[in-house]
Amino acid sequence: MKDWFYNEFKHVGVDYSQKDNAHIYDEQMESFRDYENEAKIFVEKLGAVKPEKLIAI
Repeated sequence: MKDWFYNEFKHVGVDYSQKDNAHIYDEQMESFRDYENEAKIFVEKLGAVKPEKLIAI
């Protein structure tokens, strides 16, 4: 394939199927995100009467 053609089969970026890469990503996200609080806010915005009945989205 010529260099100037876009190769849609070539993987670019980080390969998150590798456990080490995924673990590093998770640690980075957990350092500044509060997943539990985000989930609570999400459920509140849905206005669900019984949030335990929600199916994982």
